[in-house]
Amino acid sequence: MEFLILIIISAAAILSSESTLIKYDFIIKTIPGNPDGYPRGVITIYNANDTWNPNRPFPGPLIRASLGDTLQRRITNHMKEQSTSIHFHGLHMLNNLWMDGTELVIQCPIHPSETFSYTFNVTHTGTFWYHSHQGQQYADGLIGPMIFDDDEIEKNYSYGMSDHVIMLQEWYHESWADIMTAYQGPYDAFPGSIPVYPWPPTSFLINGHGQFDCRTINCTEYSSFLNACGHRERAQCIPLREPFFGLCNPHLHVEDEFLCDASQMRLRLINAASGIPFRFWIEEHNITIVARDSVPILPIIVPRLTIQ
Repeated sequence: MEFLILIIISAAAILSSESTLIKYDFIIKTIPGNPDGYPRGVITIYNANDTWNPNRPFPGPLIRASLGDTLQRRITNHMKEQSTSIHFHGLHMLNNLWMDGTELVIQCPIHPSETFSYTFNVTHTGTFWYHSHQGQQYADGLIGPMIFDDDEIEKNYSYGMSDHVIMLQEWYHESWADIMTAYQGPYDAFPGSIPVYPWPPTSFLINGHGQFDCRTINCTEYSSFLNACGHRERAQCIPLREPFFGLCNPHLHVEDEFLCDASQMRLRLINAASGIPFRFWIEEHNITIVARDSVPILPIIVPRLTIQ
């Protein structure tokens, strides 16, 4: 079986003659979340007529439309102390720059308790993502996928309903406000402190879920452990405080499954990291790359790929 890979960003296209108004109404707020078993405060975005899931507070809801549609996205900021804005990564926003979502560049911030509506025509096809454009809020969870249908991949490949978005990101157990303070603050602010950049991630998330080994918090009790194969390994020491919002649980999330009900599967890979690339592969399978940055390319078959 060969797998189809589509990696995000932009591809210009011609507008369809038929246009539909697609509306979304989202709320942004800070909540206690638990992406990898170590609970911490995160930023979530969710449908206004729904609620949030603390065990998968992000990625945000999928935005989906077709070429030529008009997309209207209403954003209400329920965060208490932070302004925000939403950038639609990879969309050109031709003749509509004020909808690009770049805070303090082409729009005023969406302050706490304020609402702003983004409205634009869909002039691209493929896979994209949206994220906050205020500080490093997207590294705390303010991200989500977008799919704009009617691209060439749909017409040239038979993947049926086997169409999945995979968002990859590194994860930290400190908020990005604290991380920014650590390496932007005065050098040697405390005895022995040295600014570190890039800050080493604590774990790794796929579609907002990961598994953090809670044994690594205690650097004295667990010097080694038996892995799944029965081999003894030294425990990595990550000296962290006990989580404020509850106990650390490395087995909180079950693994996501991507079922293939056709001869091919389309995987839409998105690197939503704040600073690192990822290497992606599927055991015992080759990968057929059919698009890059939402632009169709001649198929390339590889055993693995790196996503910047």
